[in-house]
Amino acid sequence: MTLDALQKQDTQPIQPKNDGIDHINVYSRGATALGRALSNLSDCNIEHPYFGHFRTLEGLWFYMKTGFKDDSFRIVKGMTARDQGKRMPSDYYPLFSKMFKLGMLEKLERNPQLQRDLVENELPLAHYYVYHTKVIVQDRHQWQLDYWALLRSALKSTGSLNVIRQELQEEIKYHLSNPKECPKDDI
Repeated sequence: MTLDALQKQDTQPIQPKNDGIDHINVYSRGATALGRALSNLSDCNIEHPYFGHFRTLEGLWFYMKTGFKDDSFRIVKGMTARDQGKRMPSDYYPLFSKMFKLGMLEKLERNPQLQRDLVENELPLAHYYVYHTKVIVQDRHQWQLDYWALLRSALKSTGSLNVIRQELQEEIKYHLSNPKECPKDDI
């Protein structure tokens, strides 16, 4: 069941009290260990094939978003990366989502426990912030949730991320070799 189907099934907005019951909130303050682990803010220590080491996906996000200028994004904690990155000007990078997806794949590949947890849980993924009684849904990040779902599906059906990795790397290589044909990124 997708998050859209979940929301249509229940005419009321997402209920944070149901995090872990009818959905997983991918959020650093989510109710489930899985949701917190999938968050861009969680420590993951990835080796991105193009950009090297990053402590968090949030560091990778802002390293790319701010034009690859600040290597401190490689080692700072997630919240620090977010705070620091939001104070810096953004640069457009046409391969942003593809390169970020490669980072997500690396995170999952390097963490067998996260792979098991993701495969064992079939609940739809959501992303929203909770501030006291206020819930702020982040639709603009749906592409990340969709990618986590794709990775989960690949692991369930084949037990491997190799096909997804190969397709993504081929797309990246093609666009790096043909920058004029690189489509506008979805970010």
